[in-house]
Amino acid sequence: MQGQDSNLRPTGYEPAELPLLHPAMLRVQRYDKFVTTQIFFTKKAKKRQKKQKNCIFFTKNDITILKQLKTTLIFSLFSALLITACARLPKTTHSTGLKIQVAFAPEDLLLDTISGHGARLIISCNAHRAQAKAPTGTIMYLDLNDSQAQPVAFSRVNEPDGLDFHPHGIYLSQTKAAESYIWVVSHDEIKGLHFIYKYKVAKNELIFTQKYQHLLIKSPNSVAA
Repeated sequence: MQGQDSNLRPTGYEPAELPLLHPAMLRVQRYDKFVTTQIFFTKKAKKRQKKQKNCIFFTKNDITILKQLKTTLIFSLFSALLITACARLPKTTHSTGLKIQVAFAPEDLLLDTISGHGARLIISCNAHRAQAKAPTGTIMYLDLNDSQAQPVAFSRVNEPDGLDFHPHGIYLSQTKAAESYIWVVSHDEIKGLHFIYKYKVAKNELIFTQKYQHLLIKSPNSVAA
């Protein structure tokens, strides 16, 4: 049996724990949707300590340190925001720009250098938000090796009857056999349906291969394979 401790302390302290010189009590009250925190500095902290369970006790020195840390954090955040706001924008290296006319409501584009048909841009047009103005969408390509080239629409083949096509995000991938495929997010806004289509990429046509749909795919924006 352990005898009386030579360093007397109020009930609730561990043997190696010293009582607070200037006790203060932090009480957290939880409600259904809100949490309120109350800090008490009182001469009766020891008495409250005996009555309150699951409480955390701080000294006045602890609270002072916490306030200093709060001030330092606020100053650091303000300084970071100030430095960011004053940062210079990078200088543009282009002296002229080019406006390219594509189909209605372009949504996404990617750079194709892997399909074996030279460097070209692939652009998806007529996303689901434009479904009322244009009943079907299109995917176009622009040859980057020809400065006079204009965007051309891919022809789409092998699609099932009644396929709704309103392309959104697109992604280009290549298999080990060097076959290129484009993955297309498509939305049927009227029916509230969302699909991912897979096409094999040829020079000027897209060959439909598969359609994906799942209850967990809800209003996707982009796709990666």
